[in-house]
Amino acid sequence: MVVDFASGPGCPRCEQMSAGPYSNAEVISELNREFVPIRIDLSRPITPGELALGNRFNFRNDCLLLFLDYRGNPIADPIEGKLCFVEAVNSKDFLKYLDAALKNAKEVK
Repeated sequence: MVVDFASGPGCPRCEQMSAGPYSNAEVISELNREFVPIRIDLSRPITPGELALGNRFNFRNDCLLLFLDYRGNPIADPIEGKLCFVEAVNSKDFLKYLDAALKNAKEVK
């Protein structure tokens, strides 16, 4: 799963994500083919489940991007550590993290 807690228009991080990875055809294709993409809209009240997920990662009701395995645990990359980001991620790095998440999922099975 790729979960994005996002504030939306007017948020510099969200606008960078929209203009970068979320408008990149390669990212979109990989994301939709191999993952369950989830966007949690922080401009509206969030559900108790969404709040509980965010609180596991100290999101403080702000933007947060999570790469999670099928159990809901953060994907770990040997170089980057846990793949949880509060800042924007460029398309190249986003693809790298998707690849790391897929590799991790295959190793877990």
